[in-house]
Amino acid sequence: MSGKRIGVVLLAAAIAWSTVGTAQTTDTKATPDQAALLQQITLRQQQLSVLRARPLPEREELTAAQKTLDAARAAFEAAKSDENEARLKNAEFKYTLAERKLHKADAEADKLSDEIEQLRQQLAASQQAAKNPAPKVDTKTAADASAQRAAEERSRRQEQELQRTKREAEAQQKEIERLKALLAEREHAAQSAAAPAKPAAVAKSTVAAAPHTAAPGPASGFYRLISREEMLQALQRLEQRLADLSTHERGGVNDVLYLKPRERKATNKDKITLRALGLEQYRGEARIEPGDYELIVGFNRWPLRIDDAERGNYIFLFDNSTPEKPQLQMYNRALEDSATN
Repeated sequence: MSGKRIGVVLLAAAIAWSTVGTAQTTDTKATPDQAALLQQITLRQQQLSVLRARPLPEREELTAAQKTLDAARAAFEAAKSDENEARLKNAEFKYTLAERKLHKADAEADKLSDEIEQLRQQLAASQQAAKNPAPKVDTKTAADASAQRAAEERSRRQEQELQRTKREAEAQQKEIERLKALLAEREHAAQSAAAPAKPAAVAKSTVAAAPHTAAPGPASGFYRLISREEMLQALQRLEQRLADLSTHERGGVNDVLYLKPRERKATNKDKITLRALGLEQYRGEARIEPGDYELIVGFNRWPLRIDDAERGNYIFLFDNSTPEKPQLQMYNRALEDSATN
């Protein structure tokens, strides 16, 4: 065995002994994971020592290129001729080439050095965790805390939903009040601008008062609004129709709705005035007791049943803008009451 080889082996052994001794001094009770990390670090340090100590032609070539470059630089500084400048550039090129060759030859050593650094970081983190272990968590306590947080979150969401519902109900009620006021204004303006009743209107009422002598009307075209949302949409549609109503269009003759019990003929007691709003839109109101009825407007008839729990005041919206397809809508006035009370 040559003297250089013996020196490499002794150097590796010294590094290994130093690493083990340092680790043992740092933590005499290493965990199995820490022991495995120490072993990997020691092995890679031995490999790195052998690689760094081995003779490399590239290192000798770089040393020679460095000497040539120093000499060429000194010659150029002494006499800055074209020839010396060319020699300097050639020396610089050869040095760069030799440096690249050495870096390529040392790539394996650089890789080992990076691995050693990563292993050391892992070992340090493991030792730090062993010195400061995480506190033990009571499973039951953690579960109770999680359940408490979940309950608080549900309560918070329910409160948010309640507040959102209240805001929507308040906004809806404001819109209803606005539309009611607008329709009342339209109704008053229509009545003020209305012309005297025409004979045709009287004739229409006479026909409606004797429904059994008139031809039966269509069964469709009647809508009973059950929810506040449906009522609000109907009022908004009506308001949109009347939004651009001109002054000369506000006049009109009131129409008549008969709400007669099904078992008898209609009389004047069954008459409900539908006040003209303009553009063949009408609005009326009446109190209805439980029973079976027939709604009659001109030649149009619709059946209606009111149960005991449904008695109350009802609003009627009649659209006769398309006479061949008239539409009658009704809803309980209680829907107009505030839902926030």
